[in-house]
Amino acid sequence: KRSDIRKRYAKKIWENYRKLKGMSAEEKNKRLSIASNK
Repeated sequence: KRSDIRKRYAKKIWENYRKLKGMSAEEKNKRLSIASNK
């Protein structure tokens, strides 16, 4: 049972990590575009 909880926890962390990674990439592109416009 503990292994199942760990798997679920790891899955949630992995999904959040991917979301944060994607968001950070979008933010970087936005900042780069803003910097290039200025």
